[in-house]
Amino acid sequence: MSAVAVEGVGIGRNGVAVLDDVALRVDAGEVVGVIGRNGAGKSTLLDVVAGLQRADGGSVAVLGMTPWRDRDGMTRRVAVQAQDAALLPTLTVLETLRLFATIHAEHRPIESLLERTGLDAVRDRRAAVLSGGEARRLQLAIALLPCAELVLLDEPTAAVDPAGRALVAAIVRRLAGEGVAVLLATHGMAEAELWCDRVVVLDGGRVTATGTPAGLLAEHRATATIAFRVDPDADLDALRALASAGDIEIVADATGADVRIRSTDADEMVRRVTFARGFRARGIRIHRGGLGELFFAE
Repeated sequence: MSAVAVEGVGIGRNGVAVLDDVALRVDAGEVVGVIGRNGAGKSTLLDVVAGLQRADGGSVAVLGMTPWRDRDGMTRRVAVQAQDAALLPTLTVLETLRLFATIHAEHRPIESLLERTGLDAVRDRRAAVLSGGEARRLQLAIALLPCAELVLLDEPTAAVDPAGRALVAAIVRRLAGEGVAVLLATHGMAEAELWCDRVVVLDGGRVTATGTPAGLLAEHRATATIAFRVDPDADLDALRALASAGDIEIVADATGADVRIRSTDADEMVRRVTFARGFRARGIRIHRGGLGELFFAE
């Protein structure tokens, strides 16, 4: 049995579909990312899985429970980090964790959570004066208090600096290694590619693709950019002949020109650049587009 099984879920507001026939699954020990633009329906989908909203149609099963109905079981077995979770400004980090720990009959050791989330050094700092990243990590620590079988994370690295993102990444992968199912929503495409075993792409409330990050990139052949430099005597017309006007960028200076060509077949374009007449390409580099460019490039 999957930890999360969503089938045909829909939610409408004022005649507009926020979620439309959405399906996904998350298994134990798996990290699944829901990716999409702001407003794509990511947070709404996590709210439905958490039981904070009830879908207009379809079915949702979480660890064999109906989320909106089985509140006691959801509280014990599911951890939730909401995107807009509020903190009590006058409480310190340590006091905050002690307060929220009282909600749970069993919880993870607070000292361990402080260390795991990198908050030990600010344990006595009041929530009101935490940085954005520290506050986000405190929200994560609160979510991780219960010894949950499923963890739901909504934009877990919003306002978090690179060091903090590395901490969150380690936490996510450690949870999966412990057999915990993780469902996270993010518009951080690099994080989705690095952290997730599978991703679900939401656009306008509908699932437009699902699969492993590597599999989706291979299947949809993301556009790549080939970059190189040419000497000042290069034949610019020969360069422009390699690609349509919208797919090539040439920035010339006194010592030559930097060239960038977008192509859906990088290997073929590199071959053409290498053997073209009228210029000599130097320092050829290939940047292959990630999930963001593949699904959300304008």
